[in-house]
Amino acid sequence: MDAIDFDVVLVRVLTLIGEMLRDLARKRVQIAPAIQDAILKSRDGNPRAQARMAARIRRAGAALVDLSPGRRGRYTLAIHELVGWNPNTGKEIGVDDVILDLPWAAIYLTVIVGRARVVKSKLMMLMTHHALSRCAQRFKLRTPEHVFNATCNVWVALVAAFGIIKERWYDEFFPTPMTARHVRINDAVTAVVQRYHDPVCDPEGRRQALVVLTMVPSLDEPVPEN
Repeated sequence: MDAIDFDVVLVRVLTLIGEMLRDLARKRVQIAPAIQDAILKSRDGNPRAQARMAARIRRAGAALVDLSPGRRGRYTLAIHELVGWNPNTGKEIGVDDVILDLPWAAIYLTVIVGRARVVKSKLMMLMTHHALSRCAQRFKLRTPEHVFNATCNVWVALVAAFGIIKERWYDEFFPTPMTARHVRINDAVTAVVQRYHDPVCDPEGRRQALVVLTMVPSLDEPVPEN
């Protein structure tokens, strides 16, 4: 690829990422109260009622919703929300914020446990702008929706690789890797991840989140964990 072609691709990728994050910020204003309303007003005493509750939250616009149903109100409902992230301030990008030249994306995981509706919410994943750009390029993405879906697919692969829901890392200390670890997303692409640490915005390391540093081609042989 010559320099002109590379510049054209880079501009297109930056535009896609910016459009996705603007769209997320606009939807977030409506999604958050809609999800809260569904949580407060839905019945959840049996699996059928729990499924209806999960469906309401999906319709509200959550990126992903996972339900583990149970009788007598014993269930777990996980809500995965994709948002824009400002690495300079360590905060979510709001609807009135200016989209940075190099913005990140983030996943918040909110889990509702049982009929008492104990709600636990935690920042679980950050994705650097470099990783978003590589994701868009390697998957040959064409629309903001494609970028959204690909980012969610990366998160789903990390949930499986680290057993995030199964091991309840949203509730306990999340043992994220201190050094870079390769996690295969599919046969073509592998994510390079490690523990998020920002000495300015999070000097005490309380967030315990994963950060996706980049996306590289998957190898034919098994990828080592460290």
